[in-house]
Amino acid sequence: DVGSASLLRLARAFVLAPVVAACACASGRHAVKAPMLTNAFNWESCAFPREADNAGVDQASVEMRVMVGENGRALDTEVLRDPGFGFAEAARVCAMKASYSPGRDEHGAPTRAMTKRFRVRFERWPPEAERASPTRHRN
Repeated sequence: DVGSASLLRLARAFVLAPVVAACACASGRHAVKAPMLTNAFNWESCAFPREADNAGVDQASVEMRVMVGENGRALDTEVLRDPGFGFAEAARVCAMKASYSPGRDEHGAPTRAMTKRFRVRFERWPPEAERASPTRHRN
């Protein structure tokens, strides 16, 4: 019997096709290059939501965007698709810890801007069904 705490929980993020090419920023400048996720953050460290554990949900995806400051730090998140079961909050927490390259204005200067839409995919392994009915070996 495998306990919930010993399960391998994976959360991966990847950038989808460009959706937002520019945004109006607080400074009045427009970002002509949207901020991007960097490879510095380990998305596999994202916690699997307890609510999903309790409901036996093995996978889900959250679509979101992140407002990134001139220094590359996350300022806020916008969830575009929430599958429920606590996944949006788990993705938000991870996205706020991640690092980003800042958006750039028309002169190449860093500016506050929104990332392109991206997806955080959560997968629990092994799935609930496999944990519920372990394979028995016969001699």
